[in-house]
Amino acid sequence: LRSAYYFGVNSVVVSGERTDLSAVVSKASSGAMEAIKIYAVRNTVELLETMSTRGWTNYGLSLPNHNLRSHSSLQSVLPGEKNLIVIGSEGDGIPDDVLQAVHQGIYLEPAADIEKSQKTQLDGYVDSLNVSVAAGIALHHFTHQAGHT
Repeated sequence: LRSAYYFGVNSVVVSGERTDLSAVVSKASSGAMEAIKIYAVRNTVELLETMSTRGWTNYGLSLPNHNLRSHSSLQSVLPGEKNLIVIGSEGDGIPDDVLQAVHQGIYLEPAADIEKSQKTQLDGYVDSLNVSVAAGIALHHFTHQAGHT
């Protein structure tokens, strides 16, 4: 919420089982929760279909996935005026039915010199950023390219 407010996002939609916006969430948002429009929906796929009929382009922030109609790197996306970005939860990501409902998947490309064969200190490959960092980067791109998200 804090990043959305900071980058001038018009509104935020929360969905799923954990949509309670508690005092803890408000404190973590540094007051942004009280300054931005927030909507809760039960059926994300229905929302995406409705927004699509109203001229919105629906993006899903996700690693390339077989459930996506298409996917592109964030840097190659030129946002229009009406953009909706679906951002999944940490760990679980975006549910498959929701991925299938977005127009396009977008992902963040790692630095060119990072290869999958490289190992981190934890002996695993770091293939993505945490969701809040990725969301902040995507919001910056969309709000600075299109003017509004």
